[in-house]
Amino acid sequence: MVNYTKIDGDGNQTGKIYEMSGDLSDCVPIAVNGKLVWYVCKNDDITFYEINLANLTSTNKTEVARGHNYKVVTMDEKGYATVRCRTCGHETQRETADTIYLKLYMKSGNNFYGINQYTYQDLKPGDRVYAAVSMYNSTSSKAYHDKYTIEIDDKDVVQYCDPQNGESYFSFVVKKFGSANITVRSEMNDGLYHTYQFIVPFYCYINSANKTISSFQEGTTVSDIAGKYTGPVQVKDTNDKVLDNSSKVGTGYKVTEQETGKVYTTILRGDVNGDAIIDVLDMEAIQKSILGISPLTGVYEQASDIDKDDQISVLDMEAIQKHVLGIEIISR
Repeated sequence: MVNYTKIDGDGNQTGKIYEMSGDLSDCVPIAVNGKLVWYVCKNDDITFYEINLANLTSTNKTEVARGHNYKVVTMDEKGYATVRCRTCGHETQRETADTIYLKLYMKSGNNFYGINQYTYQDLKPGDRVYAAVSMYNSTSSKAYHDKYTIEIDDKDVVQYCDPQNGESYFSFVVKKFGSANITVRSEMNDGLYHTYQFIVPFYCYINSANKTISSFQEGTTVSDIAGKYTGPVQVKDTNDKVLDNSSKVGTGYKVTEQETGKVYTTILRGDVNGDAIIDVLDMEAIQKSILGISPLTGVYEQASDIDKDDQISVLDMEAIQKHVLGIEIISR
């Protein structure tokens, strides 16, 4: 990690301290075309770093291969390996990384805090987990910056995102409940990897007083809802049709406890028209309600209050738009 700040001619700090993912070297940074530039040689790569002097939050990193694309052939227990170029077959021996893992964080305000498996195995839709890769040799403790890949076995549950807004970390955004295995793997050594299982438990809130079921996510099925009950239930859609276990649940559906006869009404935030899908039709329904053309009432009004400010506004329409575009998922 590189920390940097702005100083005046007397060496006094005149701005905040910034940070970027990277390294320094014996190369003295120089100012070129409004950018501070330096390079670092590590292993068989040269990495060029840039900081925009007009906007210190704007940085860039460019990696340049130095002629060989090495792959580990054999490695001893201390991480000393024979490597062979994938292109020309050249072989050499060198110390390499024998440990790789992800440093995982979540964010509160502008502050990052580390998390452990008790957190990333109890996530909810809409959560964003930030990550940085650490590679090192466990004998010498030397850090390495070899190339790596990120593999996700279920991208419907978790989506990879590049660093945003000048942040140093890439991230994983939770899209829906379920589980996904995330593997970070060294490109040089296929056998060097670490896998994390992100678990997003199904959740819904059953309000016995108001006889409603809410806080579940788009894509929830009858089977998911039924799993929250100890006895059998029957689910009907807004057309009074009995649904099978694989059917999706939307706003205004009726869930009946067959042993007690109690009936609960479902509320899927964002599904304003009760078709179990959050899309532009729901935005149109909110717009008509705001204009007084077709006012929303009851559970449909509750489903339209995306930001939970107890009023229907264009902000709720914007929230649905972000959900549809995949920018920000409507969570529970």
